[in-house]
Amino acid sequence: MINKFLPPGDWLTGIVSSSHVAIGISRMADGRFVAVNEAFAQMYGIRREDVVGRTSLELALWEAPEDRARLIEAIRRGDAVCAFEARYRKRSGEIGDLAISANIVTVGGEEYLIGMLTDISERKRMERETQLNQRRLDTVLLLSDLLVFHQDRALRYTWVANPALGAGANELLGRNDADILGAVGARPLIKIKRRVLRTGKWERHEVCLARGEHRGCFDVIVAPEYAPDGTISGIVCAAADISRRKQAEEARDAALRVIGSLVDHVQDEIEAQRRELAREVHDEIGAVLTGLRMKLGAPADDDRREQTRALRALVDQALARTRTLCTRLRPPVLDDLGLSEALRWYVREWGLQTGIRITVRIATLDPEPDEPLRTDLFRMLQELLTNVARHAGAGKVAVSLTRSAGQIRLRVSDDGGGFAAYRKTGFGLLGIRERLRRHGGELNIAHPVRGVRVTLTVPEPTA
Repeated sequence: MINKFLPPGDWLTGIVSSSHVAIGISRMADGRFVAVNEAFAQMYGIRREDVVGRTSLELALWEAPEDRARLIEAIRRGDAVCAFEARYRKRSGEIGDLAISANIVTVGGEEYLIGMLTDISERKRMERETQLNQRRLDTVLLLSDLLVFHQDRALRYTWVANPALGAGANELLGRNDADILGAVGARPLIKIKRRVLRTGKWERHEVCLARGEHRGCFDVIVAPEYAPDGTISGIVCAAADISRRKQAEEARDAALRVIGSLVDHVQDEIEAQRRELAREVHDEIGAVLTGLRMKLGAPADDDRREQTRALRALVDQALARTRTLCTRLRPPVLDDLGLSEALRWYVREWGLQTGIRITVRIATLDPEPDEPLRTDLFRMLQELLTNVARHAGAGKVAVSLTRSAGQIRLRVSDDGGGFAAYRKTGFGLLGIRERLRRHGGELNIAHPVRGVRVTLTVPEPTA
C-alpha cells in the first residue's frame, strides 16, 4: 500500500526517534537510509551515524539479500506487509530472525520505505527445535509399533502417529472414537478417557477393539494434558499393540487346559488302577494265603508242630502285608464308608505310626462328595501329613474338615518349625495344587507364631 501524502512537520522525530520498536527509513530511489532509531541500532549492534546515508546491502544487514527484493515486490503489489519474515545479520556476524511490517510513504514527492522490525530469533529458535524434536519423534515412532495420539476435551483426534485397526491418520483427525469404532465398541475406551478428563489422573488398561474386519488388543496409557492456566485441555495417549501377546496367551491357556485335562485323566486312571489292583491282591493273593493258613493244621509230632507254627507265622505276616498294600493302594474304607470316615481312620493310623499327638475335628459330609473330589481330598491329606512327618519336627498336629457356604475346607496345622526347604524343592505341594486346580480350589499357607497352617478350600460342584 502506497501513501501519496504525509502531513508536513517533524515526522522523523515523531515517528521514529521515540519508538521502542526498531524502525528504519530509507529512500526508495536508491535504498539509502535517511533515519534509524536507537532500537534499530541496538538490534544490529551498529551506531546510528554509521547507518544513515548507506544502504542495507552495503551494510550487509540481510542474511539473504534477495529477501529485500521480495519485500519491495510485495509492497508494490499492494500486499499488506505485517509480518514479513527474514533473516538478518548483526555487526558481529551473528544471524538472527526478523518480522518486518513495512509501508511506502510519499513525502515532498519522494517515496520512502518505512520498516518496523521485531527480533523473533528466540521464537524461531524454539520453532526450529520443536520441528527438530517432532522429526526425531516421528522417526522413532516409525521404527516402533507404538500408537501415540492426542485428543481434545471433546475427545476428537487432533494428532495421530502410527494409527492402527486399518485407519489412516487423516481419517481419524477431527473424529472421535464412536465415529471410528461405533458407539458400543468405543464405550469402554471412552469411559476411561472421560474419567481421566474428570479426575486429572493417568490410567493404564488393556483393551481389545474392533473396527470392521480389523481387531487388536492394546496396552493403553491415557494421561491428561494441561493448558497454561492449569485446566485440562485434552488427553495424550500411547498404546502398544499386544495382539500377538494376547494370542500367545490364549494359545498357552488352551494348551494348559489340554495338559490339565490329560493330567486329570491320568490321575483318574491311576486311581482306577489302584482300586482294581487292591481288589485283585485282596481277592486273589489274600484268598490263597487264607486257604494256605487253614490247611496248616496242627501236626501230631513236635517237630512238625514247630515247623507248622513257623509257616503259619509267615502266612500271617504275608496276610498283614497284603492288607497294608491293599490299603495303601486304595483304602477300602474310602469306598465303603465315605470320605469323613476314611480321613478319621487315616489320621488315627498316622498318629499311631508317627507317635505325634493329633487332634481331629472331621465333620460328616452329607451328601458325600463325588469322585474324583473325594479321592483328591483324601490324597491331599495324605500328602500334607507326610510332609509334616518328614519336615515339620512337630509334636502336635490338628486336622479339620468342614463344609459351609458351598465349600469344603480341609486344614492341617502343626507346631513344628515349618517346611520351607520342602516347599522349594519337593513336588508334594505341586501335586496338591494340581489336584486343587481341577476342582477350582485354593491353597493357603500361613505361618503363625509357631508351626504352619495349610488350608485347602474347594467349591462343591453345583448340580
